[in-house]
Amino acid sequence: MDPLRLYRSDLQQLADADEAVLAAASCGRPPAGAERLTGERPDPREQFANLPPDSWDGPDRRECWWHRIPAALVGAGSLVHADVDRILGGVSVVGGPGSYAGRLWAYLDEGLVFCVVTDRRLMLAVHELDPDHFRFLTDVPVEAVERARMAGRFLQRGRVFVEFSDGSAVAIFTGVFFAARGRALVAALMGGPVG
Repeated sequence: MDPLRLYRSDLQQLADADEAVLAAASCGRPPAGAERLTGERPDPREQFANLPPDSWDGPDRRECWWHRIPAALVGAGSLVHADVDRILGGVSVVGGPGSYAGRLWAYLDEGLVFCVVTDRRLMLAVHELDPDHFRFLTDVPVEAVERARMAGRFLQRGRVFVEFSDGSAVAIFTGVFFAARGRALVAALMGGPVG
């Protein structure tokens, strides 16, 4: 279902009079993926920061080796947990809260969100049913998009990854089984023909 065909006049109202709406898709945050909103990779040593001080080297050096197993499992479990999202869903967002990606990420879970690409902007708008209209959420200039590509994963075929000129990047989820809406966004963002 192409939202541009269904809601063209409503979506055009979000744009300026001389701005052309090129593509639209219902979107949201990917169901899995690592969030790197600070732009930094987490320090693995921080995973062990909350362990009790005697978990590894207790005051009693005669402690049996098997007393350390629970602490080691907790530490290893923390490290594995930190990587599971990245393994399953890749990286969902990179950049600071004020970056282009951070601005979009903040609104991707607002409800029935639509990603709208015009010849000037990448906008997010929420479709409210009572009354039936679109409410503008945020936008970034299309010139800030360095690269947009399909980055599908298991049960995320419509996953679009957008990289920005400020070094930030965001994954936009447009579909579980189908990628047509995601491909339309990519084509519009990269200046290709929108099908």
